[in-house]
Amino acid sequence: EVFIPGLIHKHRDIQGSTTFATVESIDEINPDIIDSCKRLCKSFNYEGLFGIEMIKRGKDHFFIEMNLRNDATTYALSTAGINLPIAYYKYITNDNYIIEIQKKVNTINSIVEFNDCIHILKGQLSPLQWVKDLKGSRCKYFYNKEDIKPFYKKLKEFLHTKNIHSVLDEYDFIYRYESIQENIESYNVDLKDAK
Repeated sequence: EVFIPGLIHKHRDIQGSTTFATVESIDEINPDIIDSCKRLCKSFNYEGLFGIEMIKRGKDHFFIEMNLRNDATTYALSTAGINLPIAYYKYITNDNYIIEIQKKVNTINSIVEFNDCIHILKGQLSPLQWVKDLKGSRCKYFYNKEDIKPFYKKLKEFLHTKNIHSVLDEYDFIYRYESIQENIESYNVDLKDAK
């Protein structure tokens, strides 16, 4: 059985890694796309947790990649209401996993706080908007009021990065490369439309 409970709508990323996103129920997507994803998984008998990345342009969805692993977005799905690692564990141990997969996925925002800050440092996002997004995110990857030490450890590392300029330079190079790629893709689309 292939179970796809929800989707992550990526709003911001760095190097392909999601930094700010909305988690939604799978009910928000065309059932034909879900069926295609399930057929893909069944075609090579994969068993385990996975993530499928797609780009949506208009009403069309384009396949990018499939990650055959428990990726970081699983944490956001857990915060939204469904714990996939527990469901999978129950499935492989013949426990009652159905209870887990019948849980509702709530629409929430998720943010990877320190990674997303790079958008402010690069001038791509206002600090005010970032604070609004942070406050509006139910899923925060580092901050947890029940276990605050990892957050402070990561904050200390982030603030004491001696080489923050080299980090920004690396992101600037990647940003420029991605912009060039987008322009090339746009040009290719224009050429196809011209035919």
